[in-house]
Amino acid sequence: MIARDVARACLVLLGVFALACTNNDRNLPLAPSFSLGGDPLLTGAVLGPDGTSSICNSLPDPFGSVLRVRPIDPAAGDFAAPVQLVRCSVGNTFTFNNLAPGSYLLRAILPSDPAIGTLPVRDVEPVTMDGGDVVHDIVVHNGTALGGRATLDGAPLADVSLTFVYDAAPGFGAAFGGSGPDGAWTEFFRSPFILQNDVRYRTGCAALGVKLIEGPPSGGFLFPSVGSAINCTMVTAPAVQFSHTLTRLVVTPLPGDIGGQSSELFDQYGSGWGVQFPVAAGTSPAHAPLEVSHIFLGGLIIGIAPDRVLTGTTVEGEMACGAACRDFGLDATLGFTDQTPAGRRVLWQYSDAPSPEGVGLRIRQLSFDGVPPNDYVLFQFSIQNQRSSAVTFNAGFWADWDVDIDAGDDVGFTEMNGKLMYQTSSDPDDAGTYIGTLLRGDAPISGNFFFPGQVSPSTAEQVQALSGGLRQETAGPSDLRYIHAIGPITLARGRKADLWVAIVAGENHDQLVANALAADTDIGRRQRQVGSAAAGSITVNTQPLGVPGRPLSKRGKLE
Repeated sequence: MIARDVARACLVLLGVFALACTNNDRNLPLAPSFSLGGDPLLTGAVLGPDGTSSICNSLPDPFGSVLRVRPIDPAAGDFAAPVQLVRCSVGNTFTFNNLAPGSYLLRAILPSDPAIGTLPVRDVEPVTMDGGDVVHDIVVHNGTALGGRATLDGAPLADVSLTFVYDAAPGFGAAFGGSGPDGAWTEFFRSPFILQNDVRYRTGCAALGVKLIEGPPSGGFLFPSVGSAINCTMVTAPAVQFSHTLTRLVVTPLPGDIGGQSSELFDQYGSGWGVQFPVAAGTSPAHAPLEVSHIFLGGLIIGIAPDRVLTGTTVEGEMACGAACRDFGLDATLGFTDQTPAGRRVLWQYSDAPSPEGVGLRIRQLSFDGVPPNDYVLFQFSIQNQRSSAVTFNAGFWADWDVDIDAGDDVGFTEMNGKLMYQTSSDPDDAGTYIGTLLRGDAPISGNFFFPGQVSPSTAEQVQALSGGLRQETAGPSDLRYIHAIGPITLARGRKADLWVAIVAGENHDQLVANALAADTDIGRRQRQVGSAAAGSITVNTQPLGVPGRPLSKRGKLE
């Protein structure tokens, strides 16, 4: 769920490469390497801070340590060659062939062991291939400790994620850490947090239910001349005031955004609680770590054939975008009732007018707490056609759920004739949470489509998934997403249709199904009611304050 998740392991694909030379001797010849067709070679060694001796001499286990070396192609946003494992037991050298002319970042990853002292775990150096063979050594110098801390309402806040990426290659992780009990930055395996010097980074701090007042430099910055101390100064988010907290399932409703994790409105409302479960009665949802939320992103999605897709969250990095990556909610107005023994109602009204892809749709979004002891939260999207001609579409919910600790072991299922889609972890050591959505509305179920994070559906494929042309009712284990929809719906000018989405959860399958059935019954009851507006609504101060919101990114997606 993470740079989103400070406790989640970074996913790196490893190849195997061993060099036959003795330990710690840079001057011995490199192992043979054959280059077909005269392709240029990149060769070198990984050296310690003195620039002459092997890095292995500076590691806690000079003979047993293994380094990972790999060139990054910033222009392509990908690796330029398979990883090489540099084993200190046989040497400290590396060889890459078939590298085309161009500029690369050559990265070495050291063991994550406190005994490496002030050496950075990841070290990158620029290297240029000019069409001939190049010899380039990686010299790992001591880094600099990162200062600053994370605070919430003036008090230290632990477990705030802090992930650094390279400014020149933002899809690649440079350092991973978070805040300790005193709010100061740690690197999980050591404190303080150590970064390589004279490198340009990007970073951002993230927590749930907060508004960021002071944060890292916007965009890229050179460390340590800029950003040697990063303070993440946060206050409790306005979004906390209108979140659904009556049952053990806590959900923040933002316009088109279930969970409140899409960053476009962070400067007004802050980040939401996400979707947290189970939150015991009388306790507060957690601000950190980010993994306590089972949702990374999710919300309203509408598809119009052949390839127009309108969403209530950003889908950048998740699915293909059209001219805009978020279409709904940017012109929203808010009203909500105070908390009562029956929970609260939250009303958002917004349209697709700010989007270059807008077609004249207006949304009235109401959300309601579930009825204890069942755990669910209801969303009613009333969709009105304000264009001069009729429009036909499919509407639904898309989500990137990350259940329990590791997003990569989720499995997905569809039940109740397509009305219920849900995910759970396949790891028997996880908490066993089941979470998903139940759909109803003014059209039948049309779309049930799971897909893994490695896939980024085109806008045409998203429309197909919404309409049922693409169907995948089970999936995993993987870092899953899904599209769940009803339709088709045809609206003449001025006409409306309703989509109901229930967020449902359970500590086991039977509990999930029981809560889904209770939500289904509640939706049916509310559909028969008249005048369900959020009467007596109050407002919240949402003037922009502090720094602009920044998109969350999963650490598991960083290389």
